[in-house]
Amino acid sequence: MKKLILILLLTLLGTGVATAQDAVVRSFSAEPMDVTARQHSRLDLHGVKCAVVKVQVVADGVAFKGNLIGEPVENPGEYWVYLTEGTKQFQILSRSFLPLMYYFPEPLRSGLTYVLTLQAPQPSASSANNPTVADVDITKNYEIFQNSSTKKWGFKHNNNVVIPAQYDWAGEFSEGLAQVIINGKYGHIDKNGAIVVPAKYDNAGFFKNGLALVQIKGRWGYIDKTGNLVISARFDNAWEFNKDLAKVEIKGKYGFIDKTGRVVIPAIYDDAWGFVNGKCHVTAYGRRFYIDRYGNEVE
Repeated sequence: MKKLILILLLTLLGTGVATAQDAVVRSFSAEPMDVTARQHSRLDLHGVKCAVVKVQVVADGVAFKGNLIGEPVENPGEYWVYLTEGTKQFQILSRSFLPLMYYFPEPLRSGLTYVLTLQAPQPSASSANNPTVADVDITKNYEIFQNSSTKKWGFKHNNNVVIPAQYDWAGEFSEGLAQVIINGKYGHIDKNGAIVVPAKYDNAGFFKNGLALVQIKGRWGYIDKTGNLVISARFDNAWEFNKDLAKVEIKGKYGFIDKTGRVVIPAIYDDAWGFVNGKCHVTAYGRRFYIDRYGNEVE
């Protein structure tokens, strides 16, 4: 009996070793023409713009450790990780592969966007029969390209044009939709190039948790995927939702709203960062301290 138990334990351990594999680093590069780090900037505790590392990988339960500012922005097959200037390394965790400590070729620079592409180990036969949403979302493999003659932007898939270069500018797909500029105005298209949100906004963000930022006459609000203005454009500035809260600026002060547009944490702070582990770093009254998701001061 003891021998049988020992054999079973060894079998289980062997199975664990077999399934726990390393991810493969396919490429890493600085992308100075990518304006993500500038258009969607975050500041560190010293007011310096962070670098953005776009980690491209299809895997389960992806998380990061290191000099992060706020929570990563999750898009299909891609994660925007905000890291402080000078960062030399960070760790990538996932249920799909062993923990990976990645060392950057050189310290990250403020306000610059980088792209790190990983390949996760192939799933087992059983999991392959049950693909996740990310597996079947074809837009995760769309690539933006610019026609050198017309200077218009479109999308390719496997080096084939799937959406012709017909836009003044195009952003990456998020939650099945992508930002485009037509005649100086922002809208959103689907994977076939059909206009889902009419190009009528002065500016617009990507979709996250079903909502996207839009700018109307200098004010910011939020639309849903049908283009309905679900939170009126009344804020001086606004940011993407982090779970159920979004940072907004009102008369030079910062606070947070919920998905109904209700101000749940008053705009009384001189500055505020994103929530990490349920806490947000803020400054007010000449002090720096943390608040929880209800606006209470915490350690």
